[in-house]
Amino acid sequence: MTAPIFIKDVWPDPHFKKIGEHFDLCSRAQLAEDRKALAAELSSLTSFYVICFTNRCGSNHLAQCLASDGRLLQAGEVLNEEAVINNALKHGFTSFDQYLTWLIRTQKGAHGVFGLKASAGQLLGLYNQGILELLGPRLKLIHSFRREVMAQAVSLFIASKTKRWTSTQTAQAGEDAVKYNSIELMAIANSICHQNALLTLLFNVMQLDAVKVPYDKLVEEPEKVVRRLGRQLGVPQLRLVSTNLAYQKQADALNDRLLMQLAADHSLGGTGAPPPMPEP
Repeated sequence: MTAPIFIKDVWPDPHFKKIGEHFDLCSRAQLAEDRKALAAELSSLTSFYVICFTNRCGSNHLAQCLASDGRLLQAGEVLNEEAVINNALKHGFTSFDQYLTWLIRTQKGAHGVFGLKASAGQLLGLYNQGILELLGPRLKLIHSFRREVMAQAVSLFIASKTKRWTSTQTAQAGEDAVKYNSIELMAIANSICHQNALLTLLFNVMQLDAVKVPYDKLVEEPEKVVRRLGRQLGVPQLRLVSTNLAYQKQADALNDRLLMQLAADHSLGGTGAPPPMPEP
């Protein structure tokens, strides 16, 4: 078994810490039996893909695009403590392996492909629990990110104030709750950069290749991105069906106004645009 990785402020991940506390009384014999059942379920897969993300990077849109033609089920944030513990209580699971086995069995697509979303800490949790090691070549990592970090920071800043995290939700507070704060915006941008750097570090130390999907490329060429990822997931016929997409772009005049204020405060005259992304 591979050695665990410890990174300050990342492990234990807050979600996995709560999950571990919930399943703390599971016996060693039960854990061994549950791990055997999980390994068998994982071996039934063609691909197990992980969309590695930071908040407001466009990962929900990417997950929905990949599932839009019905061949795959949509990857979700199923490693959040609420999702794990609520389902454990509902179905009587006594270990995390039991939960994951059930999740794969019920949410893998017809082509034997299963996907989920994970932050850097959650990806590290899957690694430290020995689950990624069980997958071998079936593991596929997708790094969803935005090259325009300040635009992402503004989006996250607004969502944290209005509590409208996706375009399908109703805001709990109006625009008057969003007050420009350069210090808070820079802290959010710094956190985003830190999380993306952590993901890159994990890919490197685990010696795993991750397909990078910048949000602007997904917006400009969604069909091309979906076809390319479909080939890598073992579903070459995967296609985008745009009429099945529920999420819509949320950026509006408020986003633009905050970005313009940031530029007015800090710009030295350049555009700040990220460099072109090379083709994979």
